[in-house]
Amino acid sequence: MNSKTEELSIPCIYEEAFSFDLSSCNTVVKLDGKYGIIDKEGNCITGFIFDKCYSTIYPYYNAHKGEDKYRIYKDGTYEKVDN
Repeated sequence: MNSKTEELSIPCIYEEAFSFDLSSCNTVVKLDGKYGIIDKEGNCITGFIFDKCYSTIYPYYNAHKGEDKYRIYKDGTYEKVDN
């Protein structure tokens, strides 16, 4: 976050970057072919381990790693969910 302008910015190192979630100030990004979630400071809170990842209207993200599905919470913790 730029403290002078209070704008969030994402470094130009990612293959894809999505808009920040306003409630958590996290966003989904892609690096080296894998997705992860970064916070407003640019710190990766999940690791870049997911094949797909996207935000939802719920207080979590949905992700896929291979055939497995995961629910990622805003604090970066995640759990495998039933297919």
